[in-house]
Amino acid sequence: MIELVEADAWSDMFAAAPAALAQRFGMATGRIGGHRLFAMRQSASTLFNRALGSGVEGQGDIAALDAVLPWLAEHCAARWAVVLAPSAVSDALSAKLSARGLAVQTDGLMKFHRSAAPVVEQPRCAYDIRLVGEDRSADFGGTAEAAFGLDAGLGEMFSALCGRPHWRTYAAYDGDTPVGVGAAYVSGDFAWLGVGATLEGYRQRGVQSALLARRIHDAQALGAKTLTIETHRMGPTEAPNGSHRNVLRAGFTPAYFRQVFLGA
Repeated sequence: MIELVEADAWSDMFAAAPAALAQRFGMATGRIGGHRLFAMRQSASTLFNRALGSGVEGQGDIAALDAVLPWLAEHCAARWAVVLAPSAVSDALSAKLSARGLAVQTDGLMKFHRSAAPVVEQPRCAYDIRLVGEDRSADFGGTAEAAFGLDAGLGEMFSALCGRPHWRTYAAYDGDTPVGVGAAYVSGDFAWLGVGATLEGYRQRGVQSALLARRIHDAQALGAKTLTIETHRMGPTEAPNGSHRNVLRAGFTPAYFRQVFLGA
């Protein structure tokens, strides 16, 4: 379920994108077996060009890769990814993907989960954390675009989440200036926390920790019992990155490592 709620969130995010934006960026979605497929031909980021949920349905998903890989090659930008749940990973599958020209991404993704109990120790943050509605949607989308370094105009996709069913969108404000954002997608007992980013000049000031604490609190109020989030996994010789530290401080526990294969 922590795989599926994330895939559901991305499916809804793509569905929310304004039609003109979807056309301009060459957006497409599909589903083959348990694979949720996302493409954005005019963006180089594998965040928008990948298969999610791969392996959740077991061996059937592995067989379906024969149809998944051509779909990705046809619809995606030059570089795309297959994100594998642990149940899909095997020597045979790795060999199959390698034979098709896919390469293993060295850092991959670490999936985390926690209960929806509020954060015990509230983080220190000098900025005002606000729930952002449709009236301030440009604050949310524009800050996400700038903080992630996305293609100009792509923030409109994130703006479209403000006020949308299942979504709660938040921004940290320095006065009236938005400096960081985060979102929660809540579906039944589960919630996915994503779109977490802070403008460069405001990083390492507790913004994301405060946004995490607020999202955890509100997700519980909306009925969620289990929360999930992911970050890039640190290598054995790497110092903990900011996102990893924030997630652990917020009470999340590593669930498993997801292997990422890159295609081109």
